[in-house]
Amino acid sequence: MRYGLTDLLRDGINGLMSVVWPDRCAVCGRRLTRDEKLLCLACEVDIPRTNIHLDDFSEIHKRLGHKVRIERAASYFYYIPGGGYAALIHEAKYHNRPGTGRKLARGFAEELKSTGFFDGIDGIAAVPLHYSKLLGRGYNQSRYIASGLGDVTGIKIVDILKCSRAHSTQTRKSALERWRNVKDIYKARSCGDCKHILVVDDVLTTGSTLAACCEAIAAVNPGVKISVLTLGLAGIS
Repeated sequence: MRYGLTDLLRDGINGLMSVVWPDRCAVCGRRLTRDEKLLCLACEVDIPRTNIHLDDFSEIHKRLGHKVRIERAASYFYYIPGGGYAALIHEAKYHNRPGTGRKLARGFAEELKSTGFFDGIDGIAAVPLHYSKLLGRGYNQSRYIASGLGDVTGIKIVDILKCSRAHSTQTRKSALERWRNVKDIYKARSCGDCKHILVVDDVLTTGSTLAACCEAIAAVNPGVKISVLTLGLAGIS
């Protein structure tokens, strides 16, 4: 899904609203200063960062299984249900505030740039929504996250993934139920001249969705390198 007129209008309205009603920290509610964006300095410092991108074989690698080699993996913060940071993703996903995900992605990208995480990556692919869910929600929150990463890195967004049928939400499903829920629903096309694709989603829990997307890309593009990034990393209950 491309960033179009509807997205521009939404962002413009949000900008006007911030003038009429000054921006407040999305976590603690404190009024933001001119230099603060989305989060106040204290809440930005307190983000429960995972730092998983520093590990050669991380928890994310373990959850995604062994069918596809994952080059690099990163998650911004630990997703703790009921917590203020988890609420950021919930707002972006379900309450018509996809710009929140884009801003978080920009912040994460700024932190990752100096680590070499993006070196050699030449395409960013967002986990897709089925068109029925996209029509109902009006946007794909993962596409906004991909755009935020692109804003900072300059890496192009590649729309190479498609969700071929509707499926129920992954929330409250067991690991096995999640795997069955997304089995064989993601399809990929050629990534062209891209040699290293970064697959992006909002939250990783069991890894079933991301794994399915990575497997679909690898099946059509043998030899392509694949890395993954999410904003949140949830525990497995």
